[in-house]
Amino acid sequence: MKKLLTFLSSFCLITTSSLLVISCKNTINASKKEDHKENEHMPSDQPQEDKTKKEKPKPKRLATEEEKKKLETIFKEQENAFGTFHTYKDVVDQLLVYANEKGLKDITLVDGLNPNEHLKEDKEGKSQNVVKLKLYGSDVTFKPKKVLKDEVETIYSEDKKKIKQIGYKTNVIIKETYNNETRKNEKITLTNIKINKIKDSVTEVPKHLPLKIDSLTEAFQQSKAKIIKNLENWNTKNIKNMISVFDSAKEFNQDISSWNTSNVVNMSGMFKDAIKFNQPLNKWSVENVVEMEDMFAGASSFNQDLNKWKTHSLKNIKQMFWEATSFNGDISTWDVSKVTTLYNSFADATSFNRDISKWDVSNITNMEGTFGRAKAFDQNLNSWNVEKVTTNRNFNKDITDKLNGNKLPKFKVQITY
Repeated sequence: MKKLLTFLSSFCLITTSSLLVISCKNTINASKKEDHKENEHMPSDQPQEDKTKKEKPKPKRLATEEEKKKLETIFKEQENAFGTFHTYKDVVDQLLVYANEKGLKDITLVDGLNPNEHLKEDKEGKSQNVVKLKLYGSDVTFKPKKVLKDEVETIYSEDKKKIKQIGYKTNVIIKETYNNETRKNEKITLTNIKINKIKDSVTEVPKHLPLKIDSLTEAFQQSKAKIIKNLENWNTKNIKNMISVFDSAKEFNQDISSWNTSNVVNMSGMFKDAIKFNQPLNKWSVENVVEMEDMFAGASSFNQDLNKWKTHSLKNIKQMFWEATSFNGDISTWDVSKVTTLYNSFADATSFNRDISKWDVSNITNMEGTFGRAKAFDQNLNSWNVEKVTTNRNFNKDITDKLNGNKLPKFKVQITY
């Protein structure tokens, strides 16, 4: 009996141990499975093969002989069209303007060339500059001939009626400004790339305005042309100054409403004395324009609405519509909150009679001659805030029968004549 009990006891131990071992193994296996599942979602320190490995860019196709010939034609036409102010990148950007017209969409500098390197002066036209390019996958070389110091020359047809190549050069302006901190006048040097003044006989210009030009100041001043072929096609997106562009162009009356004026800051005198000009300009973006002094002064035919203009940057409209005798366009929505002078702004604008009573004139100090001899004007300006106005001489000269009494702003200073 004792032996039997001993045997049964041993059997139970073995069985229990086996069960424990089996149980432990199952627990370990289950734990490993759970660890494996967790590890599937854990970042690994081991380098993994990039399944989304980027494919190497395919080599570009070679240019056809026809495409190369097209580009060679452009090279020939533009061989004297660059100056020392052009970088290699400028050259490519300009060539692409002409190339795109011919269906050539891919011109780049070869690898290793510094895009910011400038062309070297080459007055004798000895092709000292070598610009290595790629036309698609083919190597091509552009060798400008004459490269002038900070200038590109204007080339005219023999009869001086057509411009074959637009000329332009670096223009340095020295301005004097008052420094409030030092209480002294200081000189500021400003530099721009200005188009050369165009002869008054010109009736045709190239379709493309060079990208480097940022000033059209006095470009067509005193032009005798009514229409200038291709002018409406110019891309003026880089232009900042349009000062006196058509000043005294007495026959000019061309639609240039498609011009991009989004970067222009100064339009002073742009159509001054352009006595026949009367084209729509309401689509122009003028949100960066600060100066409009004399813009339509003497433009006696101009009469277009300008109510879509965003004028929140505008500071100067001195004499803007002076002697614009036909003008009665809608300008009621203008923001003139930064304007400081209305000196002669509507003087002799004998047709003007628009409601501008909602203008914010709170920063204006000078209202001298604002509506002098503007014989049609009889709007009520009683609500204008004229607290800062210190000068109002001749404000309503010769129209006191129309603009008087309760229609006048509540000036602190008496109007004198």
